[in-house]
Amino acid sequence: MANTIFEITLRCLTIFDKLASRQDEWILIHPFALGGDTNGSKSKGKSRDFLGLRNSFSFWIDYTGALSLMDSSLDVRLLGLTDISSMVIELLDMVERNLQRRKFNISTI
Repeated sequence: MANTIFEITLRCLTIFDKLASRQDEWILIHPFALGGDTNGSKSKGKSRDFLGLRNSFSFWIDYTGALSLMDSSLDVRLLGLTDISSMVIELLDMVERNLQRRKFNISTI
């Protein structure tokens, strides 16, 4: 069975929480390099702070209803809109993969 928007969103939020709780202040004060840059250099892409990313993700969850239950859930509202639903799932998969990669990169510091 394919993952739902709800399931992937919840996994991403869980990883955000684990990163925040495990890394003390380090992750809260060091920027994430966006745009595929994994070595901390700001030259390849934009940089965002961890709390800003998490807050943006939480805002997206609230705005879209990704973690809502029943008829107001994003999964239910996108039923029949396979292309849009698939794109949202693909983007959430990408967020999850990048968070997982960040989780493992930070654990080696």
